[in-house]
Amino acid sequence: MVDVARAEHPGLRFEVGSMTALDLADESIAGALAFWSLIHVPDDAVPTVLSGFRRALRPGAPLLIGFHVGDGSRLKTQGYGGHPMKVYVHRRRPAR
Repeated sequence: MVDVARAEHPGLRFEVGSMTALDLADESIAGALAFWSLIHVPDDAVPTVLSGFRRALRPGAPLLIGFHVGDGSRLKTQGYGGHPMKVYVHRRRPAR
């Protein structure tokens, strides 16, 4: 997806990294999008991820987060189109 983004928007910068260890300078980004990515982060790592976002975002910059609402975690072994995978999906309540 990053390759597609780079090809379609060559004037923008796209980086690949880990949400649990953002390699970005303080207040260096103008916004962040985390669509259905936090669903793969265990509960105990979510505060680290959100703290990293806050640190890297410029003051007043938007953060858009999307996630599955619910309770509990499950191991997903089949992706879209029947592709095999092994990834945990964590559902959470918005208040959390």
